[in-house]
Amino acid sequence: MVEEKEISAKEIKQENQQEEEKAKWWIIRVKSGKEDLVKAEIEKLAQQESKIKQVFTPEEEQKVKRKGKKGEEKEVLIKKKLISGYVYVKMELDEQLWNKIRKIPNVIALVGERGFPLPISSEKIESLQNKTAAGEIRKIFSLSIGDRVRIKSGPLKGFAGIVEWLNEDKSKARILISIFGRQTPVEIETSHVEKET
Repeated sequence: MVEEKEISAKEIKQENQQEEEKAKWWIIRVKSGKEDLVKAEIEKLAQQESKIKQVFTPEEEQKVKRKGKKGEEKEVLIKKKLISGYVYVKMELDEQLWNKIRKIPNVIALVGERGFPLPISSEKIESLQNKTAAGEIRKIFSLSIGDRVRIKSGPLKGFAGIVEWLNEDKSKARILISIFGRQTPVEIETSHVEKET
């Protein structure tokens, strides 16, 4: 007689967690404006491939005025890409899976360093997802050198200045603020500043 072993919900949950830990977040560079097409194709592939866990493109809803057929203006809600040219995918990447993804039209490459693809940490993706949901990401990416900004938190709260430098991913900025009549450079995270209008 063969004994049947019952699998508890706890064991299934542990098994799923182990699978999730194998999967890492990867950034796929795609042709600008084709993010939705690539995302849809990867989601289709995910139905066949259990190694693909999640697909993400940072976007926000924006109200835009459009003219209708009779010339009247309508407010339309559109989704706008916040970081164009990239699709974020959580997957257990191997050569076979990458070959399938690479064959999708408009896919350019995996993002990495010195020609080697590198995964991005889950914490960075969670932060990106949270900032996208809160509407903060647009504010960060709208900053550029020469913009007038105001510091909104921290010990220099309320000071205004001009953006002199931004790091590569626009997460930090050097701002020239006036302290005692002298221009003083201050390096600060861009999440702590807001653009003056």
